[in-house]
Amino acid sequence: MPTLELPPFSEMAAGFVASLVASFLCGYVVLWGLQRWQVVDLPNMRSSHERPTPRGGGLGIMAVVLLGGAWDAWRSGGAMLWVVLAAAGMLGAVSFLDDRKPLPWTFRICVQAAGAIVVAAMLVWPLAEDRGVPLAVMAVAVTSFAIVGYANAFNFMDGINGIAASQAAVTGIGTIAVAVAAGVSLVDPALVLAAIIAGAAAGFLPHNFPRARMFMGDVGAVSLGFGLAAISVWIAADYGWWLLVPLGCLHANFVLDTTITVIRRILRGEVFHQAHREHFYQRLVRAGWSHTRVTLTELVLQIVVAAVLTLAVSQGKSAAFGVAIAVVAVWAGFFAFCEREFRRFQSATMFNHG
Repeated sequence: MPTLELPPFSEMAAGFVASLVASFLCGYVVLWGLQRWQVVDLPNMRSSHERPTPRGGGLGIMAVVLLGGAWDAWRSGGAMLWVVLAAAGMLGAVSFLDDRKPLPWTFRICVQAAGAIVVAAMLVWPLAEDRGVPLAVMAVAVTSFAIVGYANAFNFMDGINGIAASQAAVTGIGTIAVAVAAGVSLVDPALVLAAIIAGAAAGFLPHNFPRARMFMGDVGAVSLGFGLAAISVWIAADYGWWLLVPLGCLHANFVLDTTITVIRRILRGEVFHQAHREHFYQRLVRAGWSHTRVTLTELVLQIVVAAVLTLAVSQGKSAAFGVAIAVVAVWAGFFAFCEREFRRFQSATMFNHG
């Protein structure tokens, strides 16, 4: 009797849908637990919310990603996937402890660095070792720094309702689209994991947007950023390092916003890793925009960016590199708009008070 063979896309679609549903349902259990444990984010001068809200909802996201990823790893037999999941799980556990009771930031960075070094060594060392140990060590160090940096940038950008979950969902799907356009197999474990992450983030979104019943917290934001960064490096290591350009551009919003904001804070003599409201998206909120309007605006921009990058990659390296410059210009223009709106609001407020 002939067997029914499902198309490769079905596995990825199944992972996305199953993760979405599981994450959404798991959110109710996690919310009950956070309320019971009294893991609550209290508003302060640096907050963008006005009432106490449970923090740590990303625990459900991570549970779904780890279970879904374990299924994918068992199915595909890929050692690399187990390594990424173990590192993400370690980061998630430490981040949840931090959500419950703040831990020294140096300790958290060390744990993140340990996880990133293991992942980077597995992916980069074999490709760079032939060119000498010093270069291989440098390659692992740079890659680890990039992964840790993005994990924290993702966490820094989780400051208003829906922005982190929506960007994770679109970026995960965009990663798949760009990779497939470059010739990556639909059943590649890295792409299935990207689909699981995108689905888990989308499933959490109704709990956080447009009204936030809970925040994902460090356990969600740090782990999502780590996972998405690791997947980008993984794909590039397997299929060509030039893919880091278009895949990296999928993260341009969070990377550029965080980098510019951190540099500005350092130049002003402020402690860059403390909570604040100086990101460009936060400036829009302070200028009178609602969380919903800001999140949807950035979501639309990210969808357009992902679509254009996918089309460019399908045309080859040259087109991808050219569009990369355009992507940076788009986000730079958006940041300039945010800054203008904020300064205009400040001027109007000072004038009215005067």
